[in-house]
Amino acid sequence: MAIVPRQHITQQKIAEHVQRLGELYPPIRLDSVDRTIKRPWLVAKKFGHVIDYLARVELEVDRNVLELLVLLPDADDTNKTFYADVWQPQEIQHGLILDRLQQDLGRTAAEPIPQAESGAICCRWAKPNNSLDPSAPTIASNPTSGQPPNQTTPSATGMATTAKEMRWKRLEAMRTAAVSR
Repeated sequence: MAIVPRQHITQQKIAEHVQRLGELYPPIRLDSVDRTIKRPWLVAKKFGHVIDYLARVELEVDRNVLELLVLLPDADDTNKTFYADVWQPQEIQHGLILDRLQQDLGRTAAEPIPQAESGAICCRWAKPNNSLDPSAPTIASNPTSGQPPNQTTPSATGMATTAKEMRWKRLEAMRTAAVSR
């Protein structure tokens, strides 16, 4: 058996690999997913809470990207490109697909509830109402003030406020785009 020489990994090779990942594995289009469910009541009963959890986790990737950029300010362009241009769009699309699936099952859509605690960038998703009635309110329904419950004003200025507004706008734009497809 011949010994294969070890390849030297360079920053350029890693950057090219990240670029290829983005090209080879673009986000899944919502209209390309077959969401046919033969017994939706049974799937909702057995797996509804799991689908809800997975949707919320995938939809929180926006927050994860912002946290990575804050926690790793010296990350190189390759890592930033991977976080924001490859990983984030894929995961958000997974979340939108799972969120649509749970709506198909008669469950409530995941709703963002931005919160800032101690100036940290934070986003929480509504807790499920565990109801098969789509008109039932979520546990985290908005009060008449229009503000999510338990929302605190960020003590940090700049990025925390901007990130919160960006998340709301991005989620709404993604949902609108997914519906229009």
